[in-house]
Amino acid sequence: MAIPAPNCMARRVAHDGAHALPLGLLQPDEARALLSRALGTDRVDDNEHAVAELIRLCGSLPLALRVAAARLAGDPALRTADLVAEMTEGNKLEALEPDGDTNSPLRTAFSVSYRVLAPGARRLFRLLGLFPGADFTAEARTHAEQALALARTHSFRVVKGQSLTALCETAEAEEAHGTAVELGQEALAVHRGTGHRLGEARTLTALARVRRRTDGAAAELMRRQAWTIFSDIGVPKTEYENLDR
Repeated sequence: MAIPAPNCMARRVAHDGAHALPLGLLQPDEARALLSRALGTDRVDDNEHAVAELIRLCGSLPLALRVAAARLAGDPALRTADLVAEMTEGNKLEALEPDGDTNSPLRTAFSVSYRVLAPGARRLFRLLGLFPGADFTAEARTHAEQALALARTHSFRVVKGQSLTALCETAEAEEAHGTAVELGQEALAVHRGTGHRLGEARTLTALARVRRRTDGAAAELMRRQAWTIFSDIGVPKTEYENLDR
């Protein structure tokens, strides 16, 4: 039995005498062997390019590859190239969930592992979902930390507020609603502290779009507050009246 969540593994070791076997990323030949065992050698060999792309999209992760293989094995009419297209064009997790099963092993593994993270690590994990790339390297993290330290040292609160607003708008557009609310509230506090009213109005507009799904009255209040600020600072109505749609 494979147990991807560290805390679950610890309980198994302590109470059931399980043996921990750390799994890293699979090498290409190992990944192909895993798929061959699940799908048959012929099916893998006949789709070399699609199989290589599937391995890349799964990040060479054993669990992701096993789930992908299970979906392909469960639907012989589904070509590897078709699954690759679904993962490339849409949401990878949803593509690996047969019949919209929201209790898929991948979601469960992510959820359990996420819950044991410290609050700061949880926030970083959510923000990484907005990072425009496949990899977030140690070098990129170092640059981000240096920029944050510089902003703190020199009190670049306006820049910080603008960055938070941009992230809030991105999260709202990506329908990451919880992250958008968290970033938006932080951005509002910074903008109101610095008197940056345009940033405040932009953030209120993004938050209004998020809240509209769950609290129409609160969303309307935020929208009106944003419109008032836009009007007060001289932004033409034609430039903001469609922002909250």
